[in-house]
Amino acid sequence: MKRKNDKNAAKQAGKILHRLSGARDNKHYCMLQEPPVIIFISTNVLFLWFYRWFRYGFRGF
Repeated sequence: MKRKNDKNAAKQAGKILHRLSGARDNKHYCMLQEPPVIIFISTNVLFLWFYRWFRYGFRGF
């Protein structure tokens, strides 16, 4: 059960990373230049990491 959850979490993280790496395209690039957007994205990523830590008990990656 836990392993399945791990796989789903990894899939979600992969989707987010894919979306973030897709932001190098020109149409999203100027949007990422704005500081509020960067702050928003970074806080979301931090929240996701902390949520994952608390859910899976602070073990190594």
